[in-house]
Amino acid sequence: AFGYEYTTGSGDEATTHRFAVVQFVSAASLPDLEVYRGWRLRLSRHVRFADERFARAFDVRSPDRDFAHRVVHPGFIAALLDGALGECHLVLERGVFTVWRPGSLRVARVDDMLERLITVLELIPARVWADGRVEPPPIVPRPASAGEPGA
Repeated sequence: AFGYEYTTGSGDEATTHRFAVVQFVSAASLPDLEVYRGWRLRLSRHVRFADERFARAFDVRSPDRDFAHRVVHPGFIAALLDGALGECHLVLERGVFTVWRPGSLRVARVDDMLERLITVLELIPARVWADGRVEPPPIVPRPASAGEPGA
């Protein structure tokens, strides 16, 4: 997890843009994929989906449309519509899964963002991981803390 920032403009016109980021580096050889919540920028790599609600809420881009549809399957779409990414965006680039959101990195956000990243990784079908020539990442359930069900 890390914070990323950059500044545009200068002097009184300077604006600093801050982002909170968490990443998982995999050995998978997978095409790039971007899933942006609420973005309306339509580029040539935009992938269309039949689900109208999803199409209005998310912008998906990938140079490989078939790959995008294998990852963003109906269960994945349902999870995103139910809030699996929250206010975060997802980028897969050269095997690195990145979940990011606007705003400064705060310790309180890191666990939430990591949980969202884990949810995304769990939603990716085993066939996609096999196509990337790797096993799905071993995700160990976090033990329940005191006060949580099952603790």
